[in-house]
Amino acid sequence: MFKYILATAKSSSLFVTSVLLLALLLTTVPSALSSMQSSKLATNESIAQFGRGSYDLLVRPDSARTEIEKSKNIVEENFLTGGKGGISLEQYHAIKVLADVEYAAPVSVLGFFTNDTGGSVVDLPKPADGVKTTSIRISAETGLASEYNVAQDTNVMSFPFQDFPILPSRSLEFRHVDQHYQVNLTLPAIYNLIVAVDPEQEELITGKQLNIFPSLPLNISGSREATEVDSKNITQIPLLINEDIKVPLKVVLEERSPQGSAQIWRQKAEQVYDLQKDGGPFFAEALKTPTDKSTHYDLTPFLDPFQVKKLVLENDGKVRVGSGGLSSMLLSSVYYQTDRLHYAPSTDLSSDLELIPSEKSGTTYYRPLVRDGLAEDHVQKNISLYKFSIVGKYKGEQVGNDPLNPSPLGIYTFSPVRQIIDRNGEQVNNLLTKDITPDTFLPIQASALTNLEAAEYLKGDTPIDAIRVRVSGIEKYDEHAEAKILQVAEQIQKTTGLHTDVIAGASKQNVRVSIPAVGDRPAVGVVQEVWTTLGIATQIKEAVNQLSIWVTVAMAIITILYSTVHTQTLFLLRKKEFTILQAIGWSMRDISKMLMLEWVIKAGAGFLLSLVLMAILSAFIEFPSFWLICIGVQLLIAGLLLLTVFLTVKRMEESELKLGKDAEWKQNKTQLHSILGISWGNFKGQFKYNAWNILLIAISGAVALFTFNLVLASNQNIGTTFLGSAVNAASNASQWLIIFASMSMVVYGLFEASRALVAKRDREIYILRVIGWSVSHITKLIVNELLLVFGIGCSLALLIGFGSFRILFDKFPVTPLLQTGALLGGVLLLLIVALSNLRRRAQQLH
Repeated sequence: MFKYILATAKSSSLFVTSVLLLALLLTTVPSALSSMQSSKLATNESIAQFGRGSYDLLVRPDSARTEIEKSKNIVEENFLTGGKGGISLEQYHAIKVLADVEYAAPVSVLGFFTNDTGGSVVDLPKPADGVKTTSIRISAETGLASEYNVAQDTNVMSFPFQDFPILPSRSLEFRHVDQHYQVNLTLPAIYNLIVAVDPEQEELITGKQLNIFPSLPLNISGSREATEVDSKNITQIPLLINEDIKVPLKVVLEERSPQGSAQIWRQKAEQVYDLQKDGGPFFAEALKTPTDKSTHYDLTPFLDPFQVKKLVLENDGKVRVGSGGLSSMLLSSVYYQTDRLHYAPSTDLSSDLELIPSEKSGTTYYRPLVRDGLAEDHVQKNISLYKFSIVGKYKGEQVGNDPLNPSPLGIYTFSPVRQIIDRNGEQVNNLLTKDITPDTFLPIQASALTNLEAAEYLKGDTPIDAIRVRVSGIEKYDEHAEAKILQVAEQIQKTTGLHTDVIAGASKQNVRVSIPAVGDRPAVGVVQEVWTTLGIATQIKEAVNQLSIWVTVAMAIITILYSTVHTQTLFLLRKKEFTILQAIGWSMRDISKMLMLEWVIKAGAGFLLSLVLMAILSAFIEFPSFWLICIGVQLLIAGLLLLTVFLTVKRMEESELKLGKDAEWKQNKTQLHSILGISWGNFKGQFKYNAWNILLIAISGAVALFTFNLVLASNQNIGTTFLGSAVNAASNASQWLIIFASMSMVVYGLFEASRALVAKRDREIYILRVIGWSVSHITKLIVNELLLVFGIGCSLALLIGFGSFRILFDKFPVTPLLQTGALLGGVLLLLIVALSNLRRRAQQLH
């Protein structure tokens, strides 16, 4: 019996085919499952590494949460800009002393405090005769088109020296120096955001990168009574200035020589009652003349918050700092506050959210300024209740803006914003920078820090907007850490009544926001901003676990399918062989023993070959339990296969099947006068055998399509955040191995079906060749049968694969049309291979 098995193995390709199939099955399925475990491990490691940032909990009044935050669980990076307070110092200290709190860092947004940036000295051209027009355009360059950036646009007309020039109302001084005119103009005022912190706690939350604690005192100084400006006892609020904040101003000077004499232009000017108010048409006519000279100046390197500079704009485009300057702050006690930006889900597919403008006095704004102050009568009398004292500086950029840090620290750095679609719908990629006004959709970071006592002095008894809390006793973010953080959150809510969000396990993500027109500013288009998604780590874990379950189910289906179909089709192919063995005296029991021994040998050979293949794969899969899982799964697959063989053989013995009888063509129903008719007759006559092949193609194809779409769709859903992208990057190779495993089984199934069908037709091919059929006719006959089997099998695969995926997901990661094309392309390639084998076989059997 053993010799017969060896002889059969040498003479028949079926034995080798079975061994190769088993090796493929014993390699791909365990490797896919091990890859899934590797992916889960990489996910847990990525979450443990990046799931926890500078703080774990964010404590705020419930009124501070916006509707978009409540509905989508996302927060913009600079969410504290419009802080209205709401947390008292007593509540803060109650949180700070909790046993499991490592530190609690409060934030209080005081508001926007104005200061003049200074003046610019401009040399005007010297007209010998006629006139010269100088256009002075001062813009805050944010990266948007020029119409969004103009802060001041002024025109000056110069006459010969005997006449005085037409000057703007913003001119501080006009001089006649060295045979030329010189005018000193004011620069636009800027708004400085001041934020109050607890210096000691802020040092901890920023990783001691700023070194602010020694510089920033915990208290304000001076008297809190309103006094005259020059009083020595006026309240002094200490400030730490952010050195990385720049004032992004640029100037363009354009000189023109309008047609006409100086007398004519002076007469035109005299006809205008108020040139400052109604001089637009007058200068518009003068500006029609082509530009004689254009000079560009970048003032950004020379300007800083809370400082006044006198800048001289020289004719060669250079800028130098002149002498002089006034107090850096306005003398009143007025400052400004804004509300948070408001968003709504977008109805346009090009964006995720839409910014909702605010309205004030019939005009729309991004976020309108609201003037605030301690006492209006003091403002009117030019009496200040406080003044700022600069005690030091810090570099906000040192805190960094790591994309994988889930804790928003936007008060220190400018969160990246890109314009990706302009107002005309064109794709762009413009990196945007800081604006000089709070009425902007762009993020705003703090220009200076002060202490909590200053916040209480200016904002009252509940000055704190938010408290950032880090839980103690946690080494990495895992299930234990998550449970402890939730426990502390509940404790804070119970102690203070404040809303507490879990920031640990959050992640930043890019969000597309549509920016509409406001006021006299046109629509921007769509920008890409960085937001924070809360609780994403748990969602990622659930998605990976769900993916693991479905992949396991898919691999189990493939294993059961191939174990059943391959044994059934192989027995059908060998029916004539079993008949001959019965004719020479073998009993069904002998045939059963031979089959069991043969399959044990096949399983052993396939197992050894799969070990070699997995040794190669193990170099690409870094998973500690790879071999343990693989060998365990291999033993299960081998056991299932042998069980399938045993049950099939047992059924054969019990039913005493007549193994040698093939179904005949039903000539009374099928006309055999055409190749297509013969193909259809063969298909029906061998329907039991063809049904197994169709089942093999349909189920394996459906599983492969489902697995392919499931893995890619899960990656897309997980990869919407920066943490998810890190998870995908860590497990990318493992997931593609899963796809390869499912696809390889489909390819093998199609190849096996085509090869077996040709092998089963050996006798018919021989007879048709004897009676005179050509190789081309025989090829058409077999190809038609293959097209029937492949067509029905692939159609069912597409229907089942796409349908089952659509039950779980709304959108395909790759269009079904493209996937169908790829599947049909693979089928066509296999048909070409089968055609080549068929031609060669037909020629050999002649």
